[in-house]
This record gives sequence, structure tokens and C-alpha cells, in this order.
Amino acid sequence: MISAATIRSCTPADEKAMVHLLQRAACLYPENLALTPQVLLDLPLLLTAWEGERLQGCLGVSFLHPPAARIEAFLTRYRRDAGYYLGELLPPVEAQLRGQGIEVLVYIGQAPWLIPLLKRQGFQKTNSILRLHKQGWEIPTLGNLEVCIRPARPEDIPALVSLDETAFQEVIWQRTADVFQQLLPVHRTTDGSQMPHFVVAERRGQVVGYQLSQLRGGEGHLTRVVVHPDAQGQRIGARLVAEAIRFFRGRGVRDITLNTQRDNYRAQQLYRWFGFRPGGGEVTVLQKPVPLP
Repeated sequence: MISAATIRSCTPADEKAMVHLLQRAACLYPENLALTPQVLLDLPLLLTAWEGERLQGCLGVSFLHPPAARIEAFLTRYRRDAGYYLGELLPPVEAQLRGQGIEVLVYIGQAPWLIPLLKRQGFQKTNSILRLHKQGWEIPTLGNLEVCIRPARPEDIPALVSLDETAFQEVIWQRTADVFQQLLPVHRTTDGSQMPHFVVAERRGQVVGYQLSQLRGGEGHLTRVVVHPDAQGQRIGARLVAEAIRFFRGRGVRDITLNTQRDNYRAQQLYRWFGFRPGGGEVTVLQKPVPLP
């Protein structure tokens, strides 16, 4: 029988208990070696569930874009208790998110044990993400050679924010000015990867698209290709994809991956033209409105 849980924010003093929980957790999301006490403590919001002096579980989120947040970590000591502790941790997390103006909480992942638990808490599936893979540097077209492709600059940030807001209806996919600012230099991420290739497509002095590419060890990841809706159908997207493949070729990276939304058929058609094929399964996207008080 589970005793009533005590819920509170995590503090640096809890690091030892967090190590113990990570070593013994039966339910762990995400299930990878990158999840460490420091990674958890660095999350903007991390609440813990205690039974007496024993840490039984925790739930951590990050902020995607006002007004959205994303579940980054959830773990419990015992599998049989996962639903209980999720139900105990979620309301106080939502209360804190609500106080910061967050309107929607998002889960993007593949944990088969966690998805049904989240659905019982009111999360609904809104989309899924396909992972596509390409090996080699074949380029069927260079795309629109009349647009200027150049490195992104700080003065481009307002245009990039506006471009995201126009291209993506859902705020969870939109990037903020702060995020773009972090991506401008060669930025080393927490998992040791790099984001060194950030270029924009400029036409008649206006930024009409951009592309981000990332190196992950021996693999290249085409993180994002965005073209303004008014400029689509003009081979600008093809130009940006071609530039990404040329960048990876210059680094000697043959294995290239990317993610795209299942319902983004236009983008999938472009990627398939360049030789990308499905590989790695689908990632589920769940969303839940943060309830009003």
C-alpha cells in the first residue's frame, strides 16, 4: 500500500537521493544514459514525490515557447506505482506552469508504458513524428539558385521569429528569439553534439527560409528546414536541403537523419525526392491544456 506522497521542488541537496533513484528506477523516461542527476537538476521545473525520506519519483519539464512546456523526464522506483505518482506530481506541476502563463503541456516521445498513463491524465494525441534516414550525398537538384544562402546573423532574429510564427500554427514548434540567439554561434549541446550549420535563404533582401543542421558523432541530423508559406513551391526548400547535404559531405558524414511531422506531406515529398526513407519508428506527440484554477 502506498503512503500519501509528499510533493516538493527538487533542490541540490536531493542529488544523492536522485542518484539512488536513477540507479533503481523501474520506470525511466527518457531511457538513455544522458539522464543524470545534473541533467534533472538543470531542468527549469522538477518536482519530486517522497514517501517519508525515500524519493519515489520525479517529474520534470522544460519551456518550449510561451505558452507551452514539455515533459522532459519522469521516473518512479516501482512500475506498479507509476500511474499513482504521475497523478500526484502532475497537478502541482500544472499549477506552477499556470502561474507562469503556460497554457499547454506537451509530451514528445516513444515510451510505450508512459503514453497510456498520460492519456489517463487527459493528454490527447495530436500528431506523430517520422524519422527519416539517408545514406550518401546524392543531390537530385540544387534548388532555386536565385536565392542567397548565407550564415544566419543576429540581425536576422526578428525575421526568424516571425517566420516560425507564420510557418507553424502550433506554438510548440515555434522558436523564441532566445533560442535563435543560442544557435547563432557554434553551440555545443548537453549531449556533446554541435549545431554548426545555421543558414538563411534570402530573396530581395528578405529572409524567406532557414535551415539548421547538427552533427551527432558520426551522424548528421538535418534539424529543421523552414520556408515562408508565400515562398513555397519555388524550390527554396530544395535549395536548403541541398545545402545541408553539401555541408555533411564537407564533414565526411554519410549517414543523415531528419524528423518531420506525419501530416506534413509536402515536406515528406521533398525529403523522399532527396533519398530520405523511413527508419527509426514514430514519435508520439501528446498535448494537454493546462487546466484553469
